[in-house]
Amino acid sequence: MIKLLLTKNEYNNIINNIKECLATDDARPILKAVNIKIKENHLTAVAIDGYKLAKVEYDLKENNKDCNFMFTPEKINKKTELIIIEQENEITKIIQLTQSEKHETQQPIVIGDFVNYNEILDGNDYSFGYESLKINSKILAEMLKNIKCENDNNEVEILIPKENKHKPLFIKHTNKETHFETLKLLCPIRSIK
Repeated sequence: MIKLLLTKNEYNNIINNIKECLATDDARPILKAVNIKIKENHLTAVAIDGYKLAKVEYDLKENNKDCNFMFTPEKINKKTELIIIEQENEITKIIQLTQSEKHETQQPIVIGDFVNYNEILDGNDYSFGYESLKINSKILAEMLKNIKCENDNNEVEILIPKENKHKPLFIKHTNKETHFETLKLLCPIRSIK
């Protein structure tokens, strides 16, 4: 059995940072899901819609066992304090806990894994062949409205290829307060050789 415990803020931060890379149609259900990997309480969440890719990394507050699974995100009730995601016997349960209630939904298990996303990311070494341009995210948010920023504790790096213009462009967004780090691919995956 797989079991993941997240606070409401952890869940919302993860989903809000990758939701624009979740597919919305039912043609390929796996692309509507998030790939979660946990190793030594370090969570990596990946979403791919066939054109865009987003990856979020975060050190969890709750202790969780190492695991690798996929699930389709759901809206969370405003009063929810803790989210438990369980997978067992072909069913994914999303349990929302408030101080006085427990709300549970079930969905079929999404079988799969975004095994190749690291080839796209690791194949583009950011330290070699990329220039880094750091900008306060409030300034950048005016230009790129899909980057959410509520305060000045954010930093954005635009990773620009130095020589090979066929390499993809990335944005790396770091919240210095929560230590959430999001890496977003800014060109269609299909254009990457």
